[in-house]
Amino acid sequence: MPIVSSHWSRCLVLLLTVVSAAVLPGCARKSPDQLLAEARDYADQADYRTASIQLRTLLKREPDNLEGVLMLAEVALKGNNPALAERNYRRADELGADPGRTWDGRMESLLQLGRYDDVLAQANTPSGLRTFTRPADTARQALLRGRAQIGLQKFTEAEATLRGSLRAAPSAEAHLELGRLLAATSRQAAADEQLKAA
Repeated sequence: MPIVSSHWSRCLVLLLTVVSAAVLPGCARKSPDQLLAEARDYADQADYRTASIQLRTLLKREPDNLEGVLMLAEVALKGNNPALAERNYRRADELGADPGRTWDGRMESLLQLGRYDDVLAQANTPSGLRTFTRPADTARQALLRGRAQIGLQKFTEAEATLRGSLRAAPSAEAHLELGRLLAATSRQAAADEQLKAA
C-alpha cells in the first residue's frame, strides 16, 4: 500500500509542476496593457479586489506606470480603501498626472479618512483657491470643501461654501448636503426647501 501511495504522490507533484510551468509563464508574459484592460474589466464588474491584484502586479513590474497608479487609486476608492486611494492619488501627482484627474478622488479619499484640514489644503494653491474652467468642477470642489467644513463643525462657513457650490452649478448632492446642514442647525423649513430642490 505505501508503494501505491508514494507513486500517486509523485504523480501529483509531477502534474502540479507541469501545470505551474504552463500557467505561470502565461501570467508573467501579460503586457501592461493587458493587465490594465483586465483590471478595468474586473472594476466594471465591481470586483475591486481582483482589479487591485492585477494593478499591483503591474506596478511591481512598472512602479511609475501612471495609468496603473491612477486606476489603482480609483479602484481603491470604490472598494472602500481610502488610505490606499489617497497614497496612489498622491503618487500620481508625483508622477506628473494632470491635476484634473486626481484632485476630486484625492479630496474624496481624504474626506473618508476624516482628514478635513487636508481637504481644505488640497483646494488651495499658493495664489488662492484652485480654479477650474468648468462650472461643474468649481461646484464639485465647493461641495467637497463644504463637507470638510461640516466635519470640522464650521457650520457657517460650510453653509456659505455649499451655497457657492449651488450658484456655480446646482446639483442634487449639494442641495441634500445643504438640507442636512440646515436641519442640523434647526432650520427645518429651509432644509425642506433644499430637499425639494434636490
